[in-house]
Amino acid sequence: MIARKYLLATVAFAGLLISGYLFITHVSALPLLCGDDGGCHIVQASRFASHFGIPTAAYGILFYAALGIATALEKKTWLKLITASGFIVSLYLTYLEAFVVEAWCQWCVASAVLATLAFFIVWLHPKQHDN
Repeated sequence: MIARKYLLATVAFAGLLISGYLFITHVSALPLLCGDDGGCHIVQASRFASHFGIPTAAYGILFYAALGIATALEKKTWLKLITASGFIVSLYLTYLEAFVVEAWCQWCVASAVLATLAFFIVWLHPKQHDN
């Protein structure tokens, strides 16, 4: 349980860093560091970079903060709900990158990998009891 807790906390922290960076570059004039293909710029300029007027990265910040809090409080039911929703949203956003925007943002992919990792850490640990 302890190793799992630290791993989830690390995922939450890394996700906060990525989402925070994407949020700051979205709302400011700071340049977005991206690979040579410019996929990050294309994704960040797409209509999917915001939902309901809120930058998508802000939702990432909320997701990773909630993951960190639920991990610290050891709320296993919350962790299941949070990671399942994060995984589903990551699948959707990855679908949009691949088939609608047709560009890849390395930062977004890294966040999707972290959300997927969190999902598997929580859901594939068979001897956990809900609380």
